[in-house]
Amino acid sequence: MLRVGDLPSSDYFAERGPLRKEHHPLLAEPVTSEAQQCLGQLPDPEMRPAPLMGEDGDKVLREWLGVDADAIERLVKAGSVERENPGERSVIEVVLAGNHPT
Repeated sequence: MLRVGDLPSSDYFAERGPLRKEHHPLLAEPVTSEAQQCLGQLPDPEMRPAPLMGEDGDKVLREWLGVDADAIERLVKAGSVERENPGERSVIEVVLAGNHPT
């Protein structure tokens, strides 16, 4: 029986290629994710790191839902929508660099 952690090194999975390693700029170790749809005719997904919490919120509201800039600002002020915390990225970078206090 294979455990989830054994799948990436399994011969079965290596031959079929359904998994890939992704490198996120804010993670120390690569993560394993799906590489492609094995049974369909869909193209391979775009290789890019996952966004931080709130990083794409304005874009989704504007482009997908058609919400105008003023309405987005009202939602942010009301606490209904959060934007990326500017300090979050720098804190992650400091921790990854090993410069955090112990």
